[in-house]
Amino acid sequence: MKIYRNIITLLALLTAAACTKSENGPVPDKEVSYRVADIKVRTKAGEVSFLGEFADPSDAAFSSVAYLHGQGVAGVQDFYNGVETISWDGSDRWAPSATYYWPKGAESYVNFISWYDKNGTPDLASISETSLSWTGRSIAADENIMVADLAWRCKANASTYHIDDPSVVGVPTLFRHLLSRVAFTGKVTKTSDAGTTWAVTIKNFTLKNVLSTGSLVLSNADPSTTQTVEWKAQDGVSAPSWTGSNPVNVSGINNVTLGTSDTVLLPMRSFLPQSASAISINFDYTIRTTYSANHYLEESKNSGDILLSSFIGTNASWDMNKMITYKLTFNPEAQIIEIDPYSTSWTTMPAQTISIEE
Repeated sequence: MKIYRNIITLLALLTAAACTKSENGPVPDKEVSYRVADIKVRTKAGEVSFLGEFADPSDAAFSSVAYLHGQGVAGVQDFYNGVETISWDGSDRWAPSATYYWPKGAESYVNFISWYDKNGTPDLASISETSLSWTGRSIAADENIMVADLAWRCKANASTYHIDDPSVVGVPTLFRHLLSRVAFTGKVTKTSDAGTTWAVTIKNFTLKNVLSTGSLVLSNADPSTTQTVEWKAQDGVSAPSWTGSNPVNVSGINNVTLGTSDTVLLPMRSFLPQSASAISINFDYTIRTTYSANHYLEESKNSGDILLSSFIGTNASWDMNKMITYKLTFNPEAQIIEIDPYSTSWTTMPAQTISIEE
């Protein structure tokens, strides 16, 4: 009889986590859904949201795994039986492709790991409750890799990350970017002065010695309470860091004549987070100085390899979740270039002047 009762208890627990609706199943408000941080942008000016990163909301679907710790059941169970796809319903809800219910046991809980990897096949090299890893991951220009803080010991939908509507509930899901975004622009200080005009044309703009393939291992630890925990490096304390390889050159836009407003030299694109100390830029350029309709001087030059570290110093790194634009300003009269690197997540760094006269 005791064995029979234990079997009934186990069946009841597994039914609570079943992924198919039935008339005898739990009530609908016990269905598992997700509450992704900042999914609504209309309440805060300039707020960047997970959903807002996608032109088509259908592209915003992300992956998730879940681990069930059931009351009275030894070991850990795969709650979803693999990787689930979590999609936006177009209104106010992120939900799995199938229907799942929260376990009823007072001591039962589920741990959730969620991530978005645009081009990853497979997404991750390995997954566990305390470790994630990417191995030999090649980074494309349009790449976007995000991982959410691990949601530990969840027992019901929550409104943890709501902006304006606490009634919208689900597994608390806060994504963080794992890559850097970098761009280069150029402009001139002036195009004419006292009857003299200048035309500066950039050719063959190249970013050199960029690591394009990387591996990353993240770790997490059970806080023993219901909360979300940010992923750390393998030591569980330090900030995560990619191990990069395969240095390549990246080509920018060719034959661009600069105006007094910023002109794109290398469009904003994704890069592996890395030290920028070995990265350089190189470009051919011409300066055409016109004195009158029949008198002009055109000079062709090459910048040589200009190390990024020569003008950003101790800030010579591309960090996770950082978006950086390097602004090149040409003074055609003095033939001097100023370079001003700035980041959306750091204080603007002052411009430093570099002469490239031969």
